[in-house]
Amino acid sequence: KIGFAQFAPRLGDKARNLRKMERMLGGTRADLIVLPELCTTGYLFRDREECLPQAESLTESASIAAWTEACRGRNSYLVAGLLEHAAGSCYNTAVLVGPEGLIGSYRKAHLFGPEKRWSEPGRSGFSVFEVHGVRVGLLICYVLRFPEAARTLTLRGAQLIAVPTTWTDIDKPNPFDEQGRPIANYLALAHA
Repeated sequence: KIGFAQFAPRLGDKARNLRKMERMLGGTRADLIVLPELCTTGYLFRDREECLPQAESLTESASIAAWTEACRGRNSYLVAGLLEHAAGSCYNTAVLVGPEGLIGSYRKAHLFGPEKRWSEPGRSGFSVFEVHGVRVGLLICYVLRFPEAARTLTLRGAQLIAVPTTWTDIDKPNPFDEQGRPIANYLALAHA
């Protein structure tokens, strides 16, 4: 069984966001649960100075420790997005956590517009991890627009691709005119 937990994290309020996730996951009985992108911190930062205090080292992450305990209590696994701090940089990272702790991670390779102000692109590649006999790959949100990422995971044996996502309209053109009709050249606008 796969479960998805969607909510709107409050920007910069990790304690509140973790409590909310804990309540949401309380009675969940799924083998794998997928939480949103940057669910611990919220999504849109102005710059690196704003995000650095919110970022966590994967080896000392209070979020990963809390998720490990939650997974241990249900014998389940969880994929979630968090803001990673490593070597002075911030990364938009997806983690796979289980009863044994951190299993693997993926740093977002293709950054969406405003993310470039505060995050570095990941160069960790595309890895596949085993969960309950299923091979799971990780991606994050905007990377879905690059078919090579999913193709690479598939060629590496992924049977399932978990994608923590925060869909947003920030910095995206409106694909409809005032009457609600699709704009014919929307694709050209989206990539301008």
